[in-house]
Amino acid sequence: MLVVGAGIVGIACALHLQREGLSVTLLDRAGPGEATSSGNAGGIAISEVIPLATPGIIWKVPGWLLDPTGPLALRWRHLPRLAPWLFGFWRASSRATMLRHVAATLSLAARAHADLDPLLRNTGAEDLIAREDGLCVWESEAGWQRDAWGWELRRAHGVAFEMLDGAGLRAIEPDLSPAFTRGIQSAGYHHVRNPLRLSRLLADAFRERGGHLRNGQAEALLTGPDGAAVRLADGAQLSARHVVVACGAWSHHLARSIGDRFPLETERGYHMMLAEPGIGLRRQVALREQGFVMTPMEEGLRLAGTVELASLEAPPDWRRAEILVAKARRALPGLAVGRTSRWMGHRPALSDGLPVIGRSPRHERVVYAFGHGHLGLTLSGVTGALVAALVTGRSPAVDLTPFRAGRFR
Repeated sequence: MLVVGAGIVGIACALHLQREGLSVTLLDRAGPGEATSSGNAGGIAISEVIPLATPGIIWKVPGWLLDPTGPLALRWRHLPRLAPWLFGFWRASSRATMLRHVAATLSLAARAHADLDPLLRNTGAEDLIAREDGLCVWESEAGWQRDAWGWELRRAHGVAFEMLDGAGLRAIEPDLSPAFTRGIQSAGYHHVRNPLRLSRLLADAFRERGGHLRNGQAEALLTGPDGAAVRLADGAQLSARHVVVACGAWSHHLARSIGDRFPLETERGYHMMLAEPGIGLRRQVALREQGFVMTPMEEGLRLAGTVELASLEAPPDWRRAEILVAKARRALPGLAVGRTSRWMGHRPALSDGLPVIGRSPRHERVVYAFGHGHLGLTLSGVTGALVAALVTGRSPAVDLTPFRAGRFR
């Protein structure tokens, strides 16, 4: 078995395949978790099942783009390449499609802890999961009313949460600004204290159990009657009975080498890490109107969020990270900024908002596991379990029809 991509999704796939008794090689151009998985917001966000493509969202985009502090930015030179993806995104925003996608995402998110937690045991990583239920907060009644329909939809699908007023918010998080008047405490919405260390510990466990880690740049897939292979940048080839493509925002380039095409774009995200914030936040807090999250971690307070649509090659726009600090100062009046570090990474987003989990339509020995958008960490364990079921011929625990690789043909 060969898994391409040692981010959290690829590592979870490798571990679940290993649990099936298979010999697995994990290939990446960098160290485990060192790309997008190192800088994510850290949320195991099982209630975040409403897709970005929702009815009427297209009319909000101009206002976001005109606001330099808003949740969305676009590199205009990238627009011609982005146009087909945007068209697919618009098509996915109908109410009927959105409702199908909510149900599909819930089928995965409902298994998030059940399929991730077993991978953590006896790895030293269990204590990295902070089991404090996360918060979503609003300042204005108008902001809450704009989002209330989504929470009613979640409730109808069995997502458990508690509504809080301003006093209730500050009873559990006293450092929050009194400006916040509404909140949701979402059951099972936990966070990781150090996403990079989580990936490294899981990769160490994979190696200790006989797994192979290989550094190399995958350039193309090769297929044959007895399996599949990956050609590396140095000309070497790695062959396997099955190849799992789980390299995030770079996955569609590999898929194209065997004729599979996917409308995948990178939703570039930024974070700022405040090493000594001077406040005692205990859980992840999502500021809905401002479009970012604050997560307490081992190394400080991580401020993460916003979406920038640009190419994989475009240089970072660090103003997107600085914006997060200004917003956090308002949310946490006692916040100390001091020593900071910043980061930019690439969320892999398919135009319809759902990941691809399934076999290639062109070769049954190639299995795809990418396109998780903002939910890579959340859905890593269940994705790994589903990939292992496919490879071993067992019936997957989730209906994979909505996530099939051939849905874009």
